[in-house]
Amino acid sequence: MLAFCIIISSRYRPIWMVAGIALAIYVSIRLLIDLWTGKRKDYWRVKVLFLVASFMGYLAVPMELAYHWQEALAVKMYPGKFASCKTKGVVFGERGDQILSVCEVNKRWWRDGRMVAIVYDSSGEIAWRKDRRSLEWKDAALSLDKVVPFGIIGFTVWRLSNRLYVIDFDDDLAESVI
Repeated sequence: MLAFCIIISSRYRPIWMVAGIALAIYVSIRLLIDLWTGKRKDYWRVKVLFLVASFMGYLAVPMELAYHWQEALAVKMYPGKFASCKTKGVVFGERGDQILSVCEVNKRWWRDGRMVAIVYDSSGEIAWRKDRRSLEWKDAALSLDKVVPFGIIGFTVWRLSNRLYVIDFDDDLAESVI
């Protein structure tokens, strides 16, 4: 479990990812040498368990990118933080009753050409196609350009919970630019 947690947190620090890969290769070679020479008593079960945990941890990073389970867990664990996000932000709409706000930004992925943000949108227009979004919503989103790059690069949207969305800004995505 410790290896799993270290590997998950290493997505922010490539040096730990490289060190984890090197350690997994070393343990694999030692395990193969032990099996080849017949030395099965030297903690071979621990080595196999470490390898399985390492590879499961490496699979967790692509799963996070695909399903954003860590952001969903953060929303469940810290509901007060995200409830306060609903009261602040850019007010828009014909009657001024809609709010668009950025609750959390994770820029640590930016070196890989992506940035992840949790956004509150009371109108739900963020999940609509770009041709269906209102002009007021687009203006509100563009006013947040100092926090998140709406209108600069493309993004994809995942619904987390009641009006909270995970926005994945990616250099390769150009179809959802405002």
